[in-house]
Amino acid sequence: MDKVRLGLIGVGGMGSEHLRCLLLDEGAEVVAVADLDEGKLQAAVERTGGKAKGYKDYHELLKRDDIQAVFVAVPEFRHKAVALDVFAADKDLFLEKPMATNLRDTDEIILAGRQAGKLLQIGLVYRYASFFRGMKRLLAEQQELGRILMMWCIEHRLSFPPIPWYHSQEKTGGAIVEKDCHHFDIFNWMLERRAKRVCAFGARSVLVPGGDYYCEWPGLKPAVIDYGDNVDHAEIILDYGDGITAHLSLNLALRPADLSLGFPLEIGGIGWNGRKMVSHVDEGTITFTGGRTAESQTHDMKDEQDAKALAHAGGMQEHVEFLECVRTRRPTYADGVVGRESMLPAFAAERSIKEGRIVEIEEIMDEGLLPNEPYCEPPMPR
Repeated sequence: MDKVRLGLIGVGGMGSEHLRCLLLDEGAEVVAVADLDEGKLQAAVERTGGKAKGYKDYHELLKRDDIQAVFVAVPEFRHKAVALDVFAADKDLFLEKPMATNLRDTDEIILAGRQAGKLLQIGLVYRYASFFRGMKRLLAEQQELGRILMMWCIEHRLSFPPIPWYHSQEKTGGAIVEKDCHHFDIFNWMLERRAKRVCAFGARSVLVPGGDYYCEWPGLKPAVIDYGDNVDHAEIILDYGDGITAHLSLNLALRPADLSLGFPLEIGGIGWNGRKMVSHVDEGTITFTGGRTAESQTHDMKDEQDAKALAHAGGMQEHVEFLECVRTRRPTYADGVVGRESMLPAFAAERSIKEGRIVEIEEIMDEGLLPNEPYCEPPMPR
């Protein structure tokens, strides 16, 4: 197997996890890393055994002709500038989610990749997890729910890290954009369609000035989060048309505010056949109950490959498949269009909360640079 020579731009939180996964992959060779933070940069170089060269200016990394592809894990308000530079340097790009803080910047990234003829994969990691691919097969191939009537996602967890930009609407596009593009992507994927309109309610009620939300994240100085303007909780309803709905419940102010509670995530659905699915991602189980036979069945979806990724299930496989795409030039699965689709409901939800109204997805799409084309779900890799 030919090794793919890689550069990483941004080696903090998610960038550090990408580096860890790539160092476990025999098909990857990390030859360069870049970060503005000297401490993080040197730590990353040391993790490669000194084999990678460190750069404080990522433009110097991009000048190297021996680098085939670049992983970018900088804050999303910097995504567009860095992504366009990567494509201008004639390199394939793995870009962390969300793609950008607004739709026009998102579309500029997609168009730049197309013009350069380079690959673009978005860090929608759940599309690469055995757990969710197994769920997709149970729903699409085995028709456990028949036609899906409704879906839901419940994520109640601790806050974002005590880093100011994470809590800024301007720098993230909003907490729902930053966090829930993952979950909207699952809805789109399982339902194989685009939502038509969104209604959302939310506020920042706990992480406020004078509050006492004390947050502890590994590797960061513990701090009270009493700043920012992102919502810390929200309820979001999506109308997918034809009587199909989805609901997302988000809370980012659970206590204790450390990792002892993990990241519990429940995904569920009910079919027209009256059968119900409840999945617990952290436990690795998908359970079906009810329906005409009232038969109950639990599927153990734990997977060794998923377990290797500390941050999210699928974290190893997304790297494996991206590297294979670089070698073979086949299209990526979670490409720019899939990434864009995951963000449309998020932008709509943020606007719905801000303006107190139902927001049509077409209204959001009209603000972009790409034509308003029908939703098209790509085939899932085997």
